[in-house]
Amino acid sequence: MREYVLRRADGTRALVEVFGRRVAFGDRPAVQSVIRDITERRRSERSQAAIYSIADASARASSLSDLLESVHTAVGELMDARNFIVALVDASGENLTFPYYRDEVDPPVASVPIKDTFCRRVLEEGRPLLVDRAQIDAWRDQGRPVFGPSAESWIGVPLMLRESSFGVLIVQSYREEIKYSEADRDLLNYVSHHIAEAIDRQRKEDQIEHMAFHDGLTGLPNRLLFEDRLTNALAQAERRHAPLCILFVDLDRFKVINDSLGHDVGDSLLEHVAVRLRSCVRGNDVVARLGGDEFVIMLRDPASRDAATTLAQRITVLMRHAFTIAGLIPLFAIAVGDPQAFRGFREFRERFAWFAQNRPELLGQAVSNGCVRMTNDTITKMAELAPLGTPVTIVA
Repeated sequence: MREYVLRRADGTRALVEVFGRRVAFGDRPAVQSVIRDITERRRSERSQAAIYSIADASARASSLSDLLESVHTAVGELMDARNFIVALVDASGENLTFPYYRDEVDPPVASVPIKDTFCRRVLEEGRPLLVDRAQIDAWRDQGRPVFGPSAESWIGVPLMLRESSFGVLIVQSYREEIKYSEADRDLLNYVSHHIAEAIDRQRKEDQIEHMAFHDGLTGLPNRLLFEDRLTNALAQAERRHAPLCILFVDLDRFKVINDSLGHDVGDSLLEHVAVRLRSCVRGNDVVARLGGDEFVIMLRDPASRDAATTLAQRITVLMRHAFTIAGLIPLFAIAVGDPQAFRGFREFRERFAWFAQNRPELLGQAVSNGCVRMTNDTITKMAELAPLGTPVTIVA
């Protein structure tokens, strides 16, 4: 018994198995052959194998990208899937994002409007779509939006949960000799239900993991994740004999803002501060929120020994620009430095508050003697505000 691929009269291919045995035809030897079309049987076997692979990948994957890599491999066992894309609807419901994008011709993109893609019809109707180059070119000629270059053949099947589409699974071919059939469309649609469940489960697991290791308000790494990254960074720095810089950032008297302006304003201020801090660092650096009004920045492979000082100055300048939140401008002080500097800053703040309230004349004398380097305007402002518990606009 052997298997062969034959071409049918309509041009489609068929997988057949051939049985042969020797017989006598009259007084002459002959061979009797039986040809059986096993295309559907093999397709069913491959689809079941793909489903098992997807289930196994779902159990083993550590992230959505790992899962989709395995899904791509599984689909590649069913059909030509050199160009394989997973498109998911974003939170707005108006755009597609692409957590997985493998294409021979078209470069990866972050997102596109749904209305500019074939996927719009797939999502709206909740049914798979098979189109060829002639249909794609006809749509372009009609002025209908078509995202990306024209493919010879394109299949899009909906990713659905509880009768609602949340994404599209796409395969496409740019080769004339590779054109998808309705059987390919139906096969991809069949396995898409299992892929949708695997994606949904992995996204929920990723979300739970993200919540465990990130601050729910700012989205920054939390204390637990920062300590893990710090441990790894310290080990790498020790092996490479490379420097590592840590800066602590503290919003001084933040509690007053919460008490006087409300927690909504306080939360919004923390979010704005997080955005500004992220804008100050490089992609491989880490900004984390330790809790409350305390942040920390880890500089990996700083360019020089002055990198931390330069960053602290940049943060100080950036934080001088007022934050406008709900029509209000919260006033606060910010301290940037290492742990030793922070202890000194807090001690100075506490002593200053006592002198400002109880012995302002001694504070003025200390400044006159050069013991405390502050401008008279600063002293006046802090002396006025300290007894009232009002946030101070000085950047320390």
